[in-house]
Amino acid sequence: MCYFSKLNVTGVGILNSVRIVEDPMRIAPPTYFMSFVVPHGFPDANGKSETTPFYVRVQGEEARKIFEDLVRQYPLLKCGNPKKRPKTSFSFKVQEIRPSTYERVDRETKELQITQNIEGILVEFRHIKIDGQWFYRNPNFSVKRSSNDDVLDSDEVLAPAA
Repeated sequence: MCYFSKLNVTGVGILNSVRIVEDPMRIAPPTYFMSFVVPHGFPDANGKSETTPFYVRVQGEEARKIFEDLVRQYPLLKCGNPKKRPKTSFSFKVQEIRPSTYERVDRETKELQITQNIEGILVEFRHIKIDGQWFYRNPNFSVKRSSNDDVLDSDEVLAPAA
């Protein structure tokens, strides 16, 4: 008998970077990766919320097609300088999540840090906004207002800044 858990996450994220890995033999299609953060909790006095970093592989025919269109229309998303990238927010579904750790150099102190993130497989985009403008809306996903006034729905989170 086989027992397993299917760990899925849905939410709203802010894109950090994209990575495209080409097969050197050109036999397999490229593999797409994204890193993003998911804000949670209430903002502090400076307006900042805690965030959880995600690193995901984009998989699934429709998700890959949307990702390809996104990178084709906004090539600056691949730019190494984060200040040049357009602000991209989106709602998503990620499957097969698991914790992960990696080492990084702190920008301010230049010290090596162990950082945690969540890895998984992005299987669905529900909405995407680039610099406050709609890029994609999944017609099969409708946003419903939460009965809990403290919870923001994805439309409110993805709304352009005032």
